[in-house]
Order: sequence, then C-alpha cells, then structure tokens
Amino acid sequence: MLSTQRRGAEEISATVTVAADSPWFAGHFPEKPILPGIAQVAMASDLVSILRQEKMLVNGLNRVKFRRPVGPGEVLHIRVVSDTARNSFLFQITSDEQPVSSGALTFITTQAAL
Repeated sequence: MLSTQRRGAEEISATVTVAADSPWFAGHFPEKPILPGIAQVAMASDLVSILRQEKMLVNGLNRVKFRRPVGPGEVLHIRVVSDTARNSFLFQITSDEQPVSSGALTFITTQAAL
C-alpha cells in the first residue's frame, strides 16, 4: 500500500506498508525475512520519478546508510527532497519514528539513457 503527499516541486513523502508476501523477501531470509537495502533505494527512486513526473534512473549513490532491518508488515515513512546544489535527491526512511535508511541519489532521465 502506497500513499504519497507532495510538498511543492522539490519534496515528496510516502507511507508504505511492506507486504509480507512481497517478492523482495524471497531469499532474504526464510527464517527471518528482511527487506533488502536495494528495495529501500528503489522505493526512494520511485518517489523521485513521481515527483519529477518522468521515469528516472539511478546513476549514483552517496552516503547511503542502512540503520536497521525492516521486516514484513512494517509501515515505512519515506521522504525525498531535491538537493539542487548537489544535483541529487536526499532520502530518509523511518519506521515507528526510528531511522531505517538514508542517503543521496543522483539520476538520469530515461531520455538521457537512450
């Protein structure tokens, strides 16, 4: 489940409930499933595409930190803000007001990728 909220042209946030049957959990790990870090980066990237209203492709990661594991059924709060000075987007993911992950993403548009 995804619920987004825009805050102007430079910021967007979302609330996501991580479904227990999500394919992201396959193989990570059968006895104690955790959401892979790449899934968290993908969620932040998807919000950038929504904010910019075009498909964006990640071409760089900086200062990415994964602070704690995320399990099935957790509610994540994702915030993405444009950092125009560095031509990137900063993201922060929390759950129960506790930090989950954060970092900076740089992108290219799909037009530039062709």
